[in-house]
Amino acid sequence: MLVDDIRRIIAETLELSVEEVPADAEASRIEKWDSLAQINICMTVQGTYGIDMSVEEITDTLSVPGFVELVRRKAPAAQAG
Repeated sequence: MLVDDIRRIIAETLELSVEEVPADAEASRIEKWDSLAQINICMTVQGTYGIDMSVEEITDTLSVPGFVELVRRKAPAAQAG
């Protein structure tokens, strides 16, 4: 499922277990999710799904649900889960 893939990307980037990144996780609730981590998460999401993110999307997409919605919108062929 897409949400699980996004959780895995975030967990790996932050060096956390997937269990520490719930489906509703937000940057403000995870101490390790700082601005550098955000850039790394966005780079991985872009590479994984073959999408481009605008500066606004990079600065505004700060949650698992936000990344899921972004990928669904920009890469409709991505797993719909």
